[in-house]
Amino acid sequence: GKYLFTGGHNVWDPHYLQKNPVRDLSMEAEGQVTQDGHVFANRMWQFIIKKHKAYIFQTRAPDWVPMLYKSRIAIAHWPPSLEDYPPLYEPSSEPLPIPEAVEQGDLPMITCGRYGALHHDDDTANPSDSAIVAMLKSAQKSIKMSLQDLGPLAVVLGGRPRALPGGVWPEAYLREIACAIYERGVDVEIVLSNPNSIPANLGMTEANYGNGWTCEDVASEIIKAIQSNIQDVDEERLSGLVGINLRLAYLRTNLGTMDWQEKKKAGNHA
Repeated sequence: GKYLFTGGHNVWDPHYLQKNPVRDLSMEAEGQVTQDGHVFANRMWQFIIKKHKAYIFQTRAPDWVPMLYKSRIAIAHWPPSLEDYPPLYEPSSEPLPIPEAVEQGDLPMITCGRYGALHHDDDTANPSDSAIVAMLKSAQKSIKMSLQDLGPLAVVLGGRPRALPGGVWPEAYLREIACAIYERGVDVEIVLSNPNSIPANLGMTEANYGNGWTCEDVASEIIKAIQSNIQDVDEERLSGLVGINLRLAYLRTNLGTMDWQEKKKAGNHA
């Protein structure tokens, strides 16, 4: 319960270890948030243990045997002398009250994660979505986002990207970014993948780390969100705020002669 590594770094050879590799984003944290990571892992292990004990036959059957159950659990451990299940984490101390933690130099951080099918209530199944909206809504000075993309999967038709059927822009995120810029003068900085970032010699269906939208497309959606969510928008003020407070850029590398010739294909798998 001392260090927390979160984010995610994949190790696929063609994606990360050959030319034009994809960049992942991870972070290390210390303090009370590390215990939250263990609590998250505890909940997933409780689900695994429950299903593993309930359906003992499926743990003995080969993978090719069809099952009626939605869940299929297989656990491997080494050395064989170990117990079937790891011990669940138990906090060593109670968390400090927020004022005390801040006074000793800690930074407040919202910790949340998706439990997916472990949730039975759709309204609470994606707490991280609600947390992102809440953070955007509370921003007073700056919003900094490192994203693979902000728009849905798209294909180019008539020279422009078009969302695939069923694909939508995240209206709640755009609304709060729009209000932050126009109502509170918040600086918004967003780093995106280059459109259709494809590493190595892979094809679009194998690895596409940019949904196809340009920085101009994303900026346009934010401007439209301001116009649709703010009453009586002053177009001159809007133009000034967007020109000063909104900054978007593609992921870039800067290694001089050691850089990749096609560095504009850099993908941001954040």
